[in-house]
Parts: sequence; C-alpha cells; structure tokens
Amino acid sequence: MSNFWILDEPRDTEATHRRAEWNEDADIRYQQITCPLNPGHRRADARLTPASLVLPDLDPYDFVWSTWTCLVQRSVLRIFEQAGLTGFKTLPAEVRFKRSRSPAPEFCELVATGSAGSLSAESGFRVLRTCPGCGLQETTRIVDPEKVIDESEWDGTDFFQLLPGMTRLFVTGNVARTLVHSSLKGWEILSLHEMRGWFDVVFPG
Repeated sequence: MSNFWILDEPRDTEATHRRAEWNEDADIRYQQITCPLNPGHRRADARLTPASLVLPDLDPYDFVWSTWTCLVQRSVLRIFEQAGLTGFKTLPAEVRFKRSRSPAPEFCELVATGSAGSLSAESGFRVLRTCPGCGLQETTRIVDPEKVIDESEWDGTDFFQLLPGMTRLFVTGNVARTLVHSSLKGWEILSLHEMRGWFDVVFPG
C-alpha cells in the first residue's frame, strides 16, 4: 500500500444524497484578507466560527462531508485513538436535520494539524510571484500529482496539510489501513494520481 493518500467523500449516488449543506441561517464569519497594495486582492481566510451544517433527513454516516469540510461522529475518533493516529484535531460543529425534528447525533469537525511543507517542485509546482502586500501567490499548474509530497518535509504525522492553500485531508497508509479494517461509513481513500485536475481550481496562474 502506498504511503500517502487523500481522505475524501465517496463518489457515488448514495454519498451525493447524504451530502450536507451549509446552514444559510447561521452567522458564519471568516478572517478577511485585504491587500494594502492591490485593492483587487481581497479574500476570505480562516473561518472564525464553528461549522454549521444541515443534514439530509437520513440516518447519517460516521463521516459527513460538505464543501472543504469533514465532520465525524465519536465512533470515528474512538477508532483513530485506538489506532494511535496522529496529526489531527477536532473543532466544535453545529448540525441539524433538514426537516426532521429529531436531534442529530453529535459531530465535530476533523482538521489536519500535521504538515508536509510546500508542494514539491518535482510535481511541476512553482511560485511565479508573490504579492508583497498580502502574500497572494501566482503559481504554475501541477504536472505530476503523484510527486506533490516531498517526504523530507513531512513531519511524520498521519494527517497532514500541504501548502500553499491545499485544503484536502492528506493521510498515510496507517489511516488507510485503519479505515479499511473498520466498519465506519462515509469515507473514501484516493490515490495521489486521482488528484489530477484538482489544481486548476486550487491554484491560480
């Protein structure tokens, strides 16, 4: 089994039906980045408030997904802790069903805290220019997604992030094996090769 993978939502019809939506009634706030040099460089950065999601009126899986967000039930955390997995933390999350008045199970947001540094130059990634006012980067596109990780920059954790700006949950084979041997529902493990085409959206340039 490969050492590095991506933890993602399943890509099938049932998973689509179970996908959560952001709660439009919630007061979701983000840190705003405003460039002092270029007025066109305005964007939202880190979210300052808990994730607030609306679940379909179905018995939720152990993993629940929405845009750039992964929520997990306590069943997931117990298995991760038993396996000794590292490099993640949980944040509070608010969830409710779309129409049902039944109380939703307790969920928390799963966030990777480990790091593998910047994307490897072997993947084709290059920073062309960086705005001195706000740090916005223009970059080249990824040519070989299987080489995005420079293992010498990886901190050895099981859940980790890649910079700049990759919000995917990168994981090790330890995580993949733990999930494969569990009965948890609502997850999929993707190879790095399957990231081809993602970067046109993530990185401008």
